[in-house]
This record gives sequence, structure tokens and C-alpha cells, in this order.
Amino acid sequence: MDAELIKIINRAVRDGLTSASGLVILIVIIGAGVGSFLGSYLKSKGEHLATKEDFDELLGQIKAQTAATEEIKGEIQQKLDRFSGELQRGREFAGFRRDRIAQHLDQVLGAYSDIYSVAQLIPLRLWLSSNKDLETEARFRTSLSILRTHFRALESLNVIPDQLSREFAEHDWPVLSAWDEVLSEAALRTHEFKQAHPGDKEFSPQQYHQKWLKFMSAVEAMGRTVKTVSRDVSLPT
Repeated sequence: MDAELIKIINRAVRDGLTSASGLVILIVIIGAGVGSFLGSYLKSKGEHLATKEDFDELLGQIKAQTAATEEIKGEIQQKLDRFSGELQRGREFAGFRRDRIAQHLDQVLGAYSDIYSVAQLIPLRLWLSSNKDLETEARFRTSLSILRTHFRALESLNVIPDQLSREFAEHDWPVLSAWDEVLSEAALRTHEFKQAHPGDKEFSPQQYHQKWLKFMSAVEAMGRTVKTVSRDVSLPT
């Protein structure tokens, strides 16, 4: 109740109340009370509405931020999944590539080892007297074919330097040429050749030995290239 209203009531009490003045005072008191109540109520209601609007706005912002955050999280997860998949495929490819290189290297080394074994076998008297020329010929050519095939496979995988590729090409055909000379010389000793070519020259151990030395030299030159390849080619990790 405000100060002016209190003054009116005091004056009315001091001067004495009449029916009319009492009614007026009562109306004023009720009006003031109702006005005060309505003012307080409307103020409170306004504050409540303002607070609710602020809350609704804040809630809307939170929902929007949550949606944006979830969208960003989804995009990040997709990128992580894609990266993880690419990484896994990269590892699988690296493993597959490593296995292929290792297999080709093993084949190259195994084939060369067999060629070298043949080169060590053919000067022996036991082989010269065994008449296993065709069997040994097939063994040599099979091993040389395997060596060439897997060496070229390593070249296709880009793991052999150009210099080593050139060296291998330089030693490849001399090995085969020298081998043909050895076999041709060895054929002179066989009974079948002598019957088919009675007027041809006789087998000479010295000549044969010279042909074998040439062949052995070509095989060892190729071997140096093969050993360099096995040493320098690194497997992917």
C-alpha cells in the first residue's frame, strides 16, 4: 500500500467516517489493492513469459548445437572409417606385394642354384659316360626359363635397378650360347653321333674343357648379378 493511500485512511479515521466517505475509502482501498495485485501479477507474469521465451530459445540453441555436433561426429566417423579401410587395404596390398617379391626372389635364387649345379656336373667323367645329355639339357633349359620369368616379374614390380636389368640381359644370352657349345662338343663322344657323322672330328677332352670353362665363366657372371639382386632388393614392411 502506497503512502498517499495511508494518508487518506488516517484522515478519514481522524475526521470521522460517514457512510459516503467510508464507501469512497473502501473503493479506493480495494482499487489500490487490486491495482497493486494486478501490477505485481502482470510483472511476475511478464517475467515468467520472458523467462520461458529465453528458456525456449536456449533449448532451441542447444538442440541445434547437438544436431550440428552429431552431424560433425558422423562426418568424422565416416572419414575415420574410410581412412581405416584405406589403411587396411594398404597393409594388405603391402603384404601381398612383399609376398610376391619374396616368392620371385626365391625362384630366381633356386633356378640359378640349379644352373650352377648343372655347370658343376657336366665336366665330370661320370656324367660324360652316363649319356644323360637330353635329361641334363631339359633340366638346364627349365631352370633358365624359370630364372628369366621370375627376374622379369621382379622388374615389373619395379624393385630391380635399371643397371642390374642391363647386366642380367648382357649375361643371359652368353650363358645359353656357351651351353649350346658345351652340348655340341659333348655330343662328339656319343656312339649315336659317331654313327650319324662318321667323318666328323673326334671328341677332344681338351676342347670340351675349354667350352666348359667358357660356360662356367658366363654362369658365374650371371651369378654375380643374381647375388646383387638378392642383396639389394628390399621387401616392403
